Amino acid sequence: MGKHKTHDNGSDDEQESVERKKRKTKLTSDEQETASHNLHKKHKHSSETEEPSSKRIKVEETVDLVAGETSVISVDDEVKVKQEGAPSYEELAARVVTIAKPLANEKLANRLYKAVRKASKYKALRRGVKEVTKSLRKGEKGIAVLAGDISPIDVISHVPVYCEEQSVPYVFVPSRFDLGSAALTKRPTSMVLIKQNKEYEKHFNRCMEGVTSLPHPLLSCL
Repeated sequence: MGKHKTHDNGSDDEQESVERKKRKTKLTSDEQETASHNLHKKHKHSSETEEPSSKRIKVEETVDLVAGETSVISVDDEVKVKQEGAPSYEELAARVVTIAKPLANEKLANRLYKAVRKASKYKALRRGVKEVTKSLRKGEKGIAVLAGDISPIDVISHVPVYCEEQSVPYVFVPSRFDLGSAALTKRPTSMVLIKQNKEYEKHFNRCMEGVTSLPHPLLSCL
């Protein structure tokens, strides 16, 4: 009888051990399932809250604009970015040299800058004193745009006379930096010659009308 009882006790211990292993296995399985669920939930939350990099950049740029670092201004259906704190047209016009006549007003200056950009895009622009003078000698026609803040002025003082001799309309704008930027260069530009092109003929004609309507000091002396 004692032997049988001992055997029963051994069976009970073995069965209890098996039950413990089952509970442990089940517990481990539940823990893994819980951990997997939490990980999936965390990943989903991260995907929902995280924005694409392009969207983040766009928001940051918008914040910069709102913060006042730059402001966007529309000019003739184009958008240009003007740095805050940049001199106004009136301030720039007050700095030009005495021979900078005729000087384009702000509206005409912006129109000319747009024409310069278009001419540069279609390879119909001559830049700099040397290139413009060479083009005039070859008989090329267009609109000569000169920067009124060039120093020393002797660099371009002969060009208005030469334009008069070649019957080429010319006009001054107040900033060599703005002229260079419009010509799609990183350097200031003393002058450009805008040649006519069918791609922007209507805009070119509007600029021509504006320039020729200005009083030219050399013509008034004749």
